[in-house]
Amino acid sequence: MIRRATIDDLEMVFRWRNSPEVMEQSTLQRTVPRKEHMGWFAKTILGIDRLLWIIEPNAGTVRVDKLGSNGTVSIYVLKEFQGQGKGTTSLISACREAFDHWDDVMELQANIREENVRSISTFAACGFKRVHEVGQLGHVLMVKHRE
Repeated sequence: MIRRATIDDLEMVFRWRNSPEVMEQSTLQRTVPRKEHMGWFAKTILGIDRLLWIIEPNAGTVRVDKLGSNGTVSIYVLKEFQGQGKGTTSLISACREAFDHWDDVMELQANIREENVRSISTFAACGFKRVHEVGQLGHVLMVKHRE
C-alpha cells in the first residue's frame, strides 16, 4: 500500500535518502544537504513534474519524475521490509497512479544499477521490459508503456 507524501514526511524521507543502505543502490551516490532536500521536497509534493509516495508502513518510497511524455521511476524499500512483496505491490500502484495523474505520459522508464538484481527482478515482475537502448553507464534501462 502506498500514499502520497506530505510535508510531514520531509524529515523521514531526508533520513532515508542519506542512509548508507539507500545511497549504496541509488544512481546519485552522494549525500544530499538538508537545504537542497527541503527545496526538492517542497516542489515534489506539489505533484506537477514529480510524484512521491510513501510505502506503508513507512517502509520506503516510490517516485516518478515526468519529462515530456516519459516518466522516470525510482523506488527504495528499507532493508527490514525487503522480501515481503512491498516493492512489487507499491510499484504496480505507483505506475497506475502516475499514468492516471498524467494523461500525456506514455512510457515509464527505470535506470537500474546493473548489480541491483533485486530491483531488476521487481521491475520485471511489474511489467517493465529491459530494452537494448543505451542507458546510463553501468545501468539497465527498463520501460513500461501505457496500457
